[in-house]
Amino acid sequence: ASLRVNESFEAIGSDFHYTRMAIDLRGYYTPWRYMTLAGRLRYGQTFNALGADTPLPARFLGGGPSDVRGYGEGRMGPFLCQRSDGSSYAGSDDSACDGSKVFIGGNVAMVGSFEARFQLPASFGLTAFVDAGEIWLAKEDIDPMDVNVSAGPGLRYQTPFGPIRFDFAFLVTEPHQG
Repeated sequence: ASLRVNESFEAIGSDFHYTRMAIDLRGYYTPWRYMTLAGRLRYGQTFNALGADTPLPARFLGGGPSDVRGYGEGRMGPFLCQRSDGSSYAGSDDSACDGSKVFIGGNVAMVGSFEARFQLPASFGLTAFVDAGEIWLAKEDIDPMDVNVSAGPGLRYQTPFGPIRFDFAFLVTEPHQG
């Protein structure tokens, strides 16, 4: 388990005033020598003081190899769609955008993951995983229908410097088009 808290406020010279908290819980169970079950839950939230906005670098981003693997790195959650005429509008995940997406992150993140890991000979391993999660702009926006689920297989090769991994994820749920 880990708890990370970051704080920024004017008294220490910052232009922003917020507290960012992230709780990460992980568990591992090895019923047989060749198999390990792994689970992870993460919740993060940013608390803004004095009605201030959270700066973009302090927001939570989702997707990628250590998150919901059905999405590219930082490509899950709130975004701005910038049209060629210079106008823009807000959206979320894979909702329609008739321009270019700029992912802006959110103030609330919930992510869970479950893996079955199998040890193979010659430093190889296989994994089967299910990831679920979402990034919301605000706590009031939390909707269980928004949660994205992905699943897939993975291949691992253990080196002296750490594992090399390849994961292939499928989106199980279609992103909410709200």
